[in-house]
Amino acid sequence: MAINSDIPVLRLNQHQIPLDALRLGSPFPFATTAFEKATVDFCKGWLRGDTSFSIQTSGSTGTPKEITHTRMQMLASAQATISHLQLQATDTALVCIPTSFVGGRMMLVRALALGMPIIALEPKGNPLGRALAAKVPIGFVALVPLQMEQCLEHTPEFLPKLASTRAIILGGAPVSSQLEKALMAVPCPVYHTYGMTETVSHIALRRLNGPGPEKAFALLPGIEAELDERNCLRIKGEVTQGQWIQTNDVVSWKTERSFVWLGRADLVINSGGVKIFTESAEAHISKVWKTTERFFLFGLPDNQLGERLVLVVEGLPWPLAKQEEYLARFVKILPKYHAPKEFIFIPNFKETPTGKIQRKATLNLTDKKH
Repeated sequence: MAINSDIPVLRLNQHQIPLDALRLGSPFPFATTAFEKATVDFCKGWLRGDTSFSIQTSGSTGTPKEITHTRMQMLASAQATISHLQLQATDTALVCIPTSFVGGRMMLVRALALGMPIIALEPKGNPLGRALAAKVPIGFVALVPLQMEQCLEHTPEFLPKLASTRAIILGGAPVSSQLEKALMAVPCPVYHTYGMTETVSHIALRRLNGPGPEKAFALLPGIEAELDERNCLRIKGEVTQGQWIQTNDVVSWKTERSFVWLGRADLVINSGGVKIFTESAEAHISKVWKTTERFFLFGLPDNQLGERLVLVVEGLPWPLAKQEEYLARFVKILPKYHAPKEFIFIPNFKETPTGKIQRKATLNLTDKKH
């Protein structure tokens, strides 16, 4: 794919930056926040024709590490998304997730490669609501689920303005059942992404709203996938330079080109001989979760069961009666032996720089052994 060089301006927060100036490497002292610096630095490198770019993984599933993407890998990823979503050069790209990580960086690449106007807003609070309030014509945007929830909760009056939006993609975290229901009110297509830094952002999408919401992720063009002996996904394509990437994600095939994500193999809990996929159980719990506190399931050592399932909640401890009420709800909606046995309350969860919960690091804040 050739680079479109006709984009005249990058709008970065309140600044208008001519892309020709970025291409020439002009200094921009007003770029003071981490987001502004990362956005300007990457655009400079891309526009001057750099052929490789280093990037840090988020650290949500292990120690953060630095890897390198080639320009060709990034263009292959961009082309797959552009083709699948039928993006056009006239669509304005709203970039409002961190551009120091792969999700935000690839939003810049898609826009630069296709020639889309770019509006980059600080990724805090409710950037989509801020953009809609400012009458920004949004053609394509990537959000984390929390940002989508903020828009739906605090600025629902602006949702009709999304009617002409080509697509919203959500990534970086699971999408709760409550959010999936709320997305039915969004008048443009909303997709959940599957991917990772090693695959240069997403390699599969599933539609979350509209007349036929999907449970399965559809592979993007040019992506090959297979399962290992654990039923964990392996991925290959131009985005991986033709090398197989091994994941710890357990999936089941729906068709030859689509799969249902079940959970991470390293988060499976074996309690009394029963294998519990924590993320699948969390999706069930979210259906009866009537509070705003975040939560996750975890397995703690148990002499009798091997591991016992506990629910870790962010916030102050609940009254015992409320805990018992919720534990009773879980027994009703979860498969046998899949309900947590107790609550653990932690004031603040540990997070990665992209806002993903670090489960083990969070448990380290307590005296619970794992």
